[in-house]
Amino acid sequence: RLYLLKSSRMSVLTESLRKIREEMDSDRPLSVDTGKSQHAWLVAAVQAYVEHRIGGNVTLKAIADKVGLHEDHLGRVFHEETGTYFSDFVLERRMAEARTRLSAGAASVADVANLVGYTSSQNFARAFQKRWGQSPSQLLRRPAVHED
Repeated sequence: RLYLLKSSRMSVLTESLRKIREEMDSDRPLSVDTGKSQHAWLVAAVQAYVEHRIGGNVTLKAIADKVGLHEDHLGRVFHEETGTYFSDFVLERRMAEARTRLSAGAASVADVANLVGYTSSQNFARAFQKRWGQSPSQLLRRPAVHED
């Protein structure tokens, strides 16, 4: 399904995305390949927003409200562009960030859970175990490998 937006609606979306970008307070530029499809820039902006806010309460509804779209429509566009559901994308990004932080060994499991947006360490541990096949504690206890 292809959705076309009226030019007046497009300007509202562009302004909303500009506001999101400003809110991100990031030094990272948004790199968007507009040659892929009509909605690639929107999906790339949503992905960048999620990356920057991974520790917060990132919901499709909140992002859709910011850009003036219905959450179902934004969810469909996201899935059509990426082949991944929005919630799966957020979960994967959280788990990847958690694994990176735990591998560095600089924070406790509870701290990492909080940093990636979980309010419950138990829920975090369950999701981590399911994704990586080991508990966060096991990864944290694993000795560092030094290359010579």
